[in-house]
Amino acid sequence: MKKVKILCYECKKCNKLVYFRSNEEYTTQCKTCKSEMQFICENKYNPKNGLSAIKNSNFNNSSKSKNENNIPRCPTCNSSDVEKISTTKKILGGAIFGLFSSDVRNTMHCKNCGYKW
Repeated sequence: MKKVKILCYECKKCNKLVYFRSNEEYTTQCKTCKSEMQFICENKYNPKNGLSAIKNSNFNNSSKSKNENNIPRCPTCNSSDVEKISTTKKILGGAIFGLFSSDVRNTMHCKNCGYKW
């Protein structure tokens, strides 16, 4: 009997992790965005614990560096192309628009979609 392994694939476009059992048929095309997923790693499968034990373990973070996890991302579009709103811009916006300025109330700005948070 062949030992079953869990294969982990990641879609770089929509940042989703997908798990497959090695004894089942699977496709490496993302169901969400239809782009090709990249193989990350494999792990032994224990039927008693199921997939939840793997998802909760360090299996997810095994191939990602610590710096990659600390990159700020836009909550709207998930882009990493964000910038911190400068103190000068906050002061200038506050002087012109007062508390109605969105720059005064927020910290970050997404260059991709324009969302501020």
